[in-house]
Amino acid sequence: MTGKSSRTTSPARSVVDIEYGTPNRSIADVEQGIPKTSDSGPANNEQVFLLNSIQQAIPPKDFFVEIRGILDVEHLLDNAIVILDATETEIDVIIRRVVDEINPKRDTILYSDVEPKIFSYSDFSDLRVPSIRHKLQGVFVKPDNVVVDQSWLTIYCSIDGLFHRHIGFVRMNLPTNFGAGLGDVQFILLVIAPIVEKGTKTAFETARTFSTLLCDPALRQRLLDVHDSANFIQEINITVDRMAFQLPTQLEKKIEKVVHKKERWWPCKGIYNDFKRRWKCYGSDYTDGFADARAIQKTISSAVFLYFAILPTAIALGMLNDSNTHGLITVKKEILAQWIGGLFFGIFGGQLFLIMLSTAPISIYIEVIHQICENGGYDFFKMFTTTGLWCSAFLIIFAVFQFSAIMKYAKRSLEELFGLFISIALIYKAIQAIITTFQKYDPTCSTHDPLACDRSVGLLFIILLCGTLWISLTLYNFRTTPFLTKTKREILADYALPIGVIFMSFVGSFLFKDVPKETFTYDSNSNPINIVKFWEQSWKAHFICLALGIPLAVLFFMDQLIVTNTVDNTQNK
Repeated sequence: MTGKSSRTTSPARSVVDIEYGTPNRSIADVEQGIPKTSDSGPANNEQVFLLNSIQQAIPPKDFFVEIRGILDVEHLLDNAIVILDATETEIDVIIRRVVDEINPKRDTILYSDVEPKIFSYSDFSDLRVPSIRHKLQGVFVKPDNVVVDQSWLTIYCSIDGLFHRHIGFVRMNLPTNFGAGLGDVQFILLVIAPIVEKGTKTAFETARTFSTLLCDPALRQRLLDVHDSANFIQEINITVDRMAFQLPTQLEKKIEKVVHKKERWWPCKGIYNDFKRRWKCYGSDYTDGFADARAIQKTISSAVFLYFAILPTAIALGMLNDSNTHGLITVKKEILAQWIGGLFFGIFGGQLFLIMLSTAPISIYIEVIHQICENGGYDFFKMFTTTGLWCSAFLIIFAVFQFSAIMKYAKRSLEELFGLFISIALIYKAIQAIITTFQKYDPTCSTHDPLACDRSVGLLFIILLCGTLWISLTLYNFRTTPFLTKTKREILADYALPIGVIFMSFVGSFLFKDVPKETFTYDSNSNPINIVKFWEQSWKAHFICLALGIPLAVLFFMDQLIVTNTVDNTQNK
């Protein structure tokens, strides 16, 4: 927008570059200070200014999809500043008052530090024009024009040296004119955030979250009726809870269109649609990992993390299978199976966020098959192969007839219960390992043989377990500390697990090398691949394998779909 005198051809004596915002002194005041000239040319004392206004329309937050917005509101409202019935008419005075209300126990903020981040000043001989650097307002887009909602204003800025985000609400006693575009302001929101912050927690995203709430005229009306800060905060929380379950208008239209649309179903339609949707993304699944330096760093750190997450698990379950099957399924076979399954799924699965990993229920299933073979006199490898083939056949049937459609009835509680089950299972295994170690090496040492009661084994086990956990968690949370640079903190957090495992492995192997440790058997001469004639079995054995394949297929089916649904859920990103 360009401020002009009565003549558009008048030359500019000086230029004021004002960012998008509202000055304390309005545009009308500036224009009144510019003397009018005749048609013959500008007067000697004429001053012409250019006002540079940069505006950008952004969509409001969708609380139904973006869980981060709800978490921000719930977290920041606990320490929010609320000033009711303010009578000040200068916006810088109001900002100073909000800054002075910030709790010094959380952050020490001086108005002198905030002022240059919020306002920009352009000085001329007898004219000082301030403007707000960053602000958000609501707009109503119509076919012929755009109307700005001047009843509320959000001001945001970022300051270095802060540890927390701060918000402050100001409700004016009467609608107040703060200049052009702000002629009827009733609410002012101030957002101050640290400069070094993740993308979802920046000052802009926080301001966008709360500005979405202020766009609701019903909420603003209720906020005008409250008499204390507690009810003010309560009304905002109620609105957030309502918006969290309110579908966006466009999404409602899409859902209604899909519900009323009748599509013809045919076998393999789900597989066809999956390939149709994912085919164009297969290339980017690989190239995105090398798009830039940060992507390469994340790819390497993810590979190292998965190596130290998968290999110890494969070794532990391989040792368990070795014990349960009396050496038929060894650690070597477990690692090879993990490698083959993960490689094929990574290439053809089209879901790189899922990692194939053997779990404890599979080991239990292997033990059940082995016990059936021992009791019934069947060949283990033939039964094991036939069960796997029947399981694969059932999974193919599930895919052909699109059984995955039942997941539309799954609620979020199912995902959380499944995650809780996995967490409890892992914690139980860790505690069970500690108990087993102390039972094997009894601290009371009832025997007189010093080699049979080595008390140091159990103590070393606890040291290694707790040490690995402490180092990994400390380094993972290092990105929230002010130490080192952002890049170094991110690298330490990405490599937290490998560093913890390697360091404590060094401690256990070298500093405590005299303490006996459990090892697994490894025969380099044994062939990990056994080719068996699984069809050379009795009909009874085939029937047993069929019965074993059904629950195994259901286990794989539900496990895969629940984990996929959890990974693809935008609320978990």
